[in-house]
Formats: sequence, structure tokens, C-alpha cells
Amino acid sequence: MKDNEKDIFLKDLGSRVQKLIPDEKTKGDPFWGLMESKDGKITGSYYMIQEIEGRTIPLFFSKDQAETFLSKRNEADKKKFVVRGFTKEQLHMLCNLSVEDKFSFMVFSENQDTKGRWAYTQCNGISLARDFVK
Repeated sequence: MKDNEKDIFLKDLGSRVQKLIPDEKTKGDPFWGLMESKDGKITGSYYMIQEIEGRTIPLFFSKDQAETFLSKRNEADKKKFVVRGFTKEQLHMLCNLSVEDKFSFMVFSENQDTKGRWAYTQCNGISLARDFVK
């Protein structure tokens, strides 16, 4: 590959990767989640919950729900993470990564129980893609 071809390839690749990282204007379609932010820029890392079964990314149907979830985290997490909307294209990428990197998803219901807790469904990337990425 010639140098100019390599430059074009890398520029194109960088452009594609940037499209997969949500910004503050991205509307959650269908989900909202938490992303790590450093110096006002998204690092590309997602908020994950470490469980006995492995790592899990929480997903929410509304921005308000994601903001409420973040508000209940510890101070370090509140400073480190921001709420971002995920498009279907971004979600598709996450589903593919989850199979390779062995993490799952928690899809939180919009309904809370009498103690203010949300119900959630635990799922893998294959079922999430099947049910929400069409």
C-alpha cells in the first residue's frame, strides 16, 4: 500500500470510528447509556457493572432514566461518566463486540417497583440485536 493510499484508508477508518462514538447531540434510538468522559471528550469506554457472571452494560429507554441511574452512582462515577444516546448503528457495533469480548447487557424497564427499583432484562448481544437492531 502506498503512503497516500494508507493516509486515505486511515482517514476513512477514523471517520467511521467517530460515527460510532455518540456525542451529546445523539438521540437514543433505541437506548441511552453511560460513557466515560475525560477532559470533556468521550473516551470510547462504556459504563460496565462487574457481576459474578461477568461484565454488563446497562441500557435505558429514556435519557431521564439514564440520568437518574447516574445520579445514584458514587461521586467518582458521576465525574467520570456522562449520559449518551446510542443509535442502532452504534448498538449493532456493541452487540458484535459483546460476543467477542464476552459482556452482556441489562435493559432496564421504564417501570419501577414500589421501592423505586427498575426491573431489567439481562441479555446477550445476539438477543439484543435480534430484538432491537432491525
